[in-house]
Amino acid sequence: QAIRIVMFGKNSLDIVGWPRAKCNARKWGITSCTPGLLAWGWVALIFILSSDTSFTKDGVGARSRLPYAAMFTAYKQLWVTLLEEPRMILIRQKIDTHVWQSSTSNVAAS
Repeated sequence: QAIRIVMFGKNSLDIVGWPRAKCNARKWGITSCTPGLLAWGWVALIFILSSDTSFTKDGVGARSRLPYAAMFTAYKQLWVTLLEEPRMILIRQKIDTHVWQSSTSNVAAS
């Protein structure tokens, strides 16, 4: 859900497919989840569920001391390394379906 909100806005949770309004997905030309976007989603979820309300310049949770920057780097590297593995392809396809809920051809429509 966090990735969909970042790509399409907070009201996108009630909309199936691509919202008509200008959104980050259209602005950035993104039509599927990239390793960086997937890693960001994981770290954002951990941050939301933690006791932290901020993190330091070094990317460490102010209260929990969780290493958010290091987690992002590790998760992104995991996705990059395993991106073409059959099980990771299936996982990415399921996430893409949930986030985008439409064909990528809709990015051109405005």
